[in-house]
Amino acid sequence: MNDLVAANDQLDKQLASLQTIANDPAQAAAATSRVDEMKRTATSANVAFATALLREADARAQSLPKNARSAAVTGTLAELRTSVEASANTTDPVQSLGTARDALAKSQAFSAAAATAYSALAASKQATERLPQVPTRPTTTAATTTTASPAAPAATTPTATASSSSAGPSGSKVAQVNSIVSSGRAIAKQVMRSGSRENAALAKNYDRYLANVADSARGARTDREMDQLIKQASQTKAYLVFLQKQSSQGQ
Repeated sequence: MNDLVAANDQLDKQLASLQTIANDPAQAAAATSRVDEMKRTATSANVAFATALLREADARAQSLPKNARSAAVTGTLAELRTSVEASANTTDPVQSLGTARDALAKSQAFSAAAATAYSALAASKQATERLPQVPTRPTTTAATTTTASPAAPAATTPTATASSSSAGPSGSKVAQVNSIVSSGRAIAKQVMRSGSRENAALAKNYDRYLANVADSARGARTDREMDQLIKQASQTKAYLVFLQKQSSQGQ
């Protein structure tokens, strides 16, 4: 997103430079060169954005255990890859913009599938943890505790072990994801009220995705799961901030 914003600022500067010579016949060649430069800037930024979406999706797919990668996850990832690879040699800025929007839509579909997979994985872990445990001899419990946490004293009791394993995510993590989701959804509603139908449609999907993140957060059991959700929510909010800026510039 930072590269896309930087490219947008660069295009603004290039346009300002072009406008100073656009109506001067003596500088027609220079004006044509400036236009070509702007096309390259826009095309490169759009292709780089689509490529970054695929790179992020690949990393998220790898973070899922193989048994948690549903058909929806693998299918939407394959569609995103096909879209991005087809845009690799694009030289037309309008075509590259269309490809970037297509990649963004496919990235949203993948994100929704991944969020569902994470939720299912968390629910499965939670169900497993709630199964009644067969009582064990004190010596077995001590050995298990020592293996799970080398720093724990050998005299740790079964009650202390159960309390430690059932600890949920920290309050600060919960507050952080709730804050990101809340502010992100507020921005989404602003974009949905803007005059751009395309941006409003994208914002609506992002709003729905943030709602899914909030649902997943309620089922998260560890700080690690919350960190993943915080990362997803932050990325989605960054997309919305960019859409908000685009919408305000277009009004």
